[in-house]
Amino acid sequence: MELTSSKLRLSPSVSSEIEFTGSRLRKRQIIFIVLFVGVISVSGGFLLGYFVKGNKNTTREEGSSGTNGQNPRNRFDNSEAFSRFEEEVSTSELKENLRFFSQKPHLAGLERQRELADSLAQNWREYGFDNVELPSYKVLLSYPMEDNPNIISIVADNGTIVKNITEQITVSSGPGIKNTSLFTPYTAYSSNGTAEGKLVYVNNGNQQDLNELEKRNISLNGTILLSRNYFGFYQTAHLAISKGAKGLLMYPDPQTYARDGVGRNSTYPNAPWLSSEAVQLAGIYGEFGDPLTKRLPSMEGIYRTAKKEWEEILPILLQPISYGTARFLLEQAGESNQTIKLTINNQLAEKTIYNVIGTITGREEPNRYIFLGNHRDAWVYGAADASTGISVLKETSRVLGHLLKQGWRPRRTIKLCSFGGEEFGLIGSVEWMEENSLIFKDRGVAYLNTDVPVQGNYVLLAQTGPLLSDVIYKWTKMVKVPGEDGKHESIYDVMLKRGPTPSTPGEPKLSHYSFASDYIPFYFMAGIPSADFSYFFGFDKEKGGWQLYPSYHTQEDTFYWVEKFADPQFEIHRAMTLLIGGMLLDLADSRIIPLNVLRLNHSLHQAYSAVTASKTSFVNEKRVRDGILAVDRSLRGFSRVCDLFASAVNETKSGEKGDSLRLQLLNDQLAQVGKAFIDPRVFVPNAQVFQNVFSGHNFPGVSQAFNDATETNDTSKILEQLSIVTVAISTAAKILEPITIPPDN
Repeated sequence: MELTSSKLRLSPSVSSEIEFTGSRLRKRQIIFIVLFVGVISVSGGFLLGYFVKGNKNTTREEGSSGTNGQNPRNRFDNSEAFSRFEEEVSTSELKENLRFFSQKPHLAGLERQRELADSLAQNWREYGFDNVELPSYKVLLSYPMEDNPNIISIVADNGTIVKNITEQITVSSGPGIKNTSLFTPYTAYSSNGTAEGKLVYVNNGNQQDLNELEKRNISLNGTILLSRNYFGFYQTAHLAISKGAKGLLMYPDPQTYARDGVGRNSTYPNAPWLSSEAVQLAGIYGEFGDPLTKRLPSMEGIYRTAKKEWEEILPILLQPISYGTARFLLEQAGESNQTIKLTINNQLAEKTIYNVIGTITGREEPNRYIFLGNHRDAWVYGAADASTGISVLKETSRVLGHLLKQGWRPRRTIKLCSFGGEEFGLIGSVEWMEENSLIFKDRGVAYLNTDVPVQGNYVLLAQTGPLLSDVIYKWTKMVKVPGEDGKHESIYDVMLKRGPTPSTPGEPKLSHYSFASDYIPFYFMAGIPSADFSYFFGFDKEKGGWQLYPSYHTQEDTFYWVEKFADPQFEIHRAMTLLIGGMLLDLADSRIIPLNVLRLNHSLHQAYSAVTASKTSFVNEKRVRDGILAVDRSLRGFSRVCDLFASAVNETKSGEKGDSLRLQLLNDQLAQVGKAFIDPRVFVPNAQVFQNVFSGHNFPGVSQAFNDATETNDTSKILEQLSIVTVAISTAAKILEPITIPPDN
């Protein structure tokens, strides 16, 4: 596993590989994407007349549909609910949401985070939600000391300090904004102390780079390393420790984040690219949830590891710097007798974080939950990450509240979720899942995540699993965004033109889970079909990959940046609200939950093919072959049951065998099939969270076992992981088997 703050890059055992722009990539160095193929079934075009027609700022008066705002009918049908939703969504509201939530720094655990939680909770109560809760957790966080900031010192050979660099600066949410804050760069959870040594530039800081230095007889023992690979610093830190390095400095590579040059006119605030003062923040904690209460919710009375046992997660000092500082240090490195002294004064503190959970109870299936959420905290101002997400979430909730007052109520329960502490390791969502895992495994149907829904206007990246592919394709076809030549075209068509090359003609690729966010506990701990959506910044023509927005995790991720460079008219915000809202209403209101088991079957076969295509000699060992054959038998049984189940769904949709009991049984089966793949014995790093035996077109535990066997020559773990996969697929088949309803006597 490789951590870059909350945006963890999933390891090859959990993900499949794709090259992204720059040295990275959520936000890491190499990321992984899954090909989702198969037949897409799109329900009719009842909404085609209602979708995005451009910028829309008006909202309807609350009481327009009846006396006191109450619709005289009991409820709306699905199409009318969305058409009213579409009419209400307002770009002016979205803009104001973004301005409000990003106007001040709001690091998790500090006062502003509680203020924002209370404000959102009050909004949801005013909207008429059935229940609004603020689950709180006391967790271990890490902060800089503003009155004693971290220092990089240049030291002469006689011990004299030539220069001290703190990089502590005054920042604001945009040019000319008088409300300023003190910005103190740091790496959360870094060890504290002082280290001194020669500065050694290590390029990306990966194994290949360090091996090259060794070939040149450059020792890293006792040195301070300088790396341009922000998204790989967690891996670099571990490698640095193994080489005896004392410290690590990381800076954002201007070749990636200042592509048009580093001059004033080419960088923030005059252009979207990073200025020479920008510093990217992150955390070094390599796992998820509260560090002191692993596998348990961090609630009062729960067992906690002593903080003193945890104070040094890695025995190395880490500090992020700007590329301006990196350039200065490299210039000074030419002085042969100078060294670098790194002084880290961070502080660990147990702080309370807050989730905000708003519930709209379903009318027919109140025990089935559809979740929509994102995180509320940020490293600094966090306009794109994740205030664009909270803007979309709040506008969605406002319009749903309006529909409630008009008489609408969903078929299934909707839970809107605003999580705290995501940037430190998905803490709020993981703790909530640990508190409620049995309930959510039973009742959860789907989770939609809006971490950074708007970071640009180039193309949508949707990361998901096969069960949700149909509903994503359906709504991306129906929602429009500004396209080329001033015309509007569907998100789906833009994805076909600008996304990765489709593996199936006419169907854009959907990404496998690549950038870690709050969907992780829902999918990997509870087996709930999940998806995350982000409209990406641009495309790197030189390296052939999507470009993450440059101001990510820096003090320059501001309201000004989003409005000036990403979405000036807030049309992408509106489109993302319609996309998320459409899928939410579909999942909450469709008679049959719109999950496609045929796509799941296809992806499982892809994962199986990846195993059989392995070129390692272990595949030919008898007991490994026997294990692979067992997976094959379970897959053939699953395929047979999937065909029967799909036929039953089609019969019910067409009106045949459409009684309420049969409908309930089908929805129960659809809601539970994904849970069959959760097993705590999955052999992957951070297994207390990553418990899903199937991820994209990969069986991560099997992949990890094959990798380990190349070093240990022991195949027992491979057989164990193949057996876990066999049982999971067989269980999923049993869940989908037709249930006979006895005839009336």
